[in-house]
Amino acid sequence: MDPDTGECLNNHTAVLASNHDWLTVPALKKVTRSGVQILLTLPTINYQKNTLTIEEAVLKEFYPVFSTKVEIKPEPSLAMVLNAPMGETLPFTIPKMISAYAYFFQPGVDAFVVYNRPCAGSDSYRSVSLLDQKTFFYNENCQNGATVTLPFASENFYFWQVGYHLFSGKYPRMVLRDDFYDYLNQYLSLNQGYPYVVGFKNLQRADPFCLPWQDCSFSFPVRKELSLFVLQTSFNYLYPRPDFEDFKDKVFTIEQDGKNQGLFALSGFNLMVLPSHWREMELQFGQAEKQYCPLQIVGSSKILPSLWRSMVFPEGEDDHEEYLLVFNQAFDRQWQIYRGSALNALLGIGRVSAKQVKVNGWANGWEIDKDELNPQEPAELFFFYSPERLAIAGWGLTILSLLIIPKILPLIWSKLKN
Repeated sequence: MDPDTGECLNNHTAVLASNHDWLTVPALKKVTRSGVQILLTLPTINYQKNTLTIEEAVLKEFYPVFSTKVEIKPEPSLAMVLNAPMGETLPFTIPKMISAYAYFFQPGVDAFVVYNRPCAGSDSYRSVSLLDQKTFFYNENCQNGATVTLPFASENFYFWQVGYHLFSGKYPRMVLRDDFYDYLNQYLSLNQGYPYVVGFKNLQRADPFCLPWQDCSFSFPVRKELSLFVLQTSFNYLYPRPDFEDFKDKVFTIEQDGKNQGLFALSGFNLMVLPSHWREMELQFGQAEKQYCPLQIVGSSKILPSLWRSMVFPEGEDDHEEYLLVFNQAFDRQWQIYRGSALNALLGIGRVSAKQVKVNGWANGWEIDKDELNPQEPAELFFFYSPERLAIAGWGLTILSLLIIPKILPLIWSKLKN
């Protein structure tokens, strides 16, 4: 066991001592420092008591007798063509590379170091819970997260992968920095978040006045959402910086902060060192399987957070049958496009008939038939997020009530008085 990080170096594998004079303990990675600890235990059953006697124990570490540096120069260029069908993902696997700088989290065995100090504000709170071998981080007007302290070398090329699920609040961040260098401070990913957070409404059903928790009427849907969610995979790269000459241990952190309630789950946390020349690899798009008529957006403006206006103009004649209109907001099928005016969009009148697709893995897109647009003049289109229609209608009824009620009440009062 590494005394600094508490990490088990033999992958949590028990080695039976029996009556051997010498016992070899395998380690999955090279030990870079002295002071390694060996844990000896005696298994017991129920109230059984055992006695362990150790006499003249000697711990020897293997060391290299001879070493030489071998430099393998990669080919100047290596191209591999992989064709992925349209709409399907391209899976690939990176084998685990074991080294002194690698770390692979084992749910149910390993544990995170978490934030345990009380938050500064009187109206702030944070808590950490375990459920089904997953760690849940909750914060309110505060920040919460997990840390893992590991050996580090700035000359390495790192692949950092995390398995998480966002239930509420801001996107969590991957953070790696110290007093001298800021290596990484980025969101995990933008795959989740407003307006589409799976199961968020079910989490709001918890009844705080119902005790114990197991007897609450809404405990089942809450526990179901906390047990059956799908982990999202996020990853990032730490590119080599040999010029820093930084070999101090680093604290790898996943954290979430906010001014309201935040909840996310964490299960995977893996760090791997890749060959440095891999940073030169790139993915290039091949020939498109489907092509569209050229479409230019002349101008866009925001009327409301949920209502946008754009002028689009078809660019000349083309042999293709459809236009592709892209709207750079997080993909959601409740975004719709309308003709005419902003009022038409609010009332749901004049909706453009088009197939909605996901563009670049995250944005909204519509395949518009060629006959829908006039190539001789620009078209005025409105993008509207339909769930806001009920909210706007509610505000309209409220304002209308405030205008009408003061006029009706005197009439009713005068009739009752007479």
